[in-house]
Amino acid sequence: MVLGKAIARSAALDGLVAYLLRGRKSVSGQIAVLTGCVAVLSAFIKNVGTLAIFIPIAIGAARKNGSSPSLYLMPISFASLVGGTITLVGTSPNLLISSVRASELGKPFQLFDFAYVGAPLTCLAVAFLAFGWRLIPRDRSPGATDEQKFEIERYITELRVPAGSAWAAKAVGDVEDLVDGDLIVIAIVRDGRRQDIPS
Repeated sequence: MVLGKAIARSAALDGLVAYLLRGRKSVSGQIAVLTGCVAVLSAFIKNVGTLAIFIPIAIGAARKNGSSPSLYLMPISFASLVGGTITLVGTSPNLLISSVRASELGKPFQLFDFAYVGAPLTCLAVAFLAFGWRLIPRDRSPGATDEQKFEIERYITELRVPAGSAWAAKAVGDVEDLVDGDLIVIAIVRDGRRQDIPS
């Protein structure tokens, strides 16, 4: 986890992955590169840490390609899981089995003992994911980004209340109570003066 955090903070992989993705415009080619990198890294780093490093890279690649990020995210998730089967430290079950073997037989598994099965399995999985991404549903439209959700302009409306209106004589609390809390008056402008958060 410490190693994964250090790699994420240093952004050391960003340049390497960007270089590997350069010139690959097809979704299949980009997913093949991303899943391959994720699988190799997750053999030595916890899969959650590996995903934390690659999620922003995958989303960026998807946006540059004009594709849905889900087409990239699900394959790298699978790749991180299967890549952990290559080494002893790639996944927690491998460590658990090694400790059981050490207590029962007196000798734990070595770092690459799992690679005889894990490496071919990972290669097959990466090859499948490079083309199998087409099975992922495409009709999911992305929602608003976090930045868009918190753009306050999307939620503010200005309202002019004429002097003769029945609303002009009402208190702020009365106006807010009319819509059961779905309205919050954040300011009043009267005679050219603005009063924020009126009582």
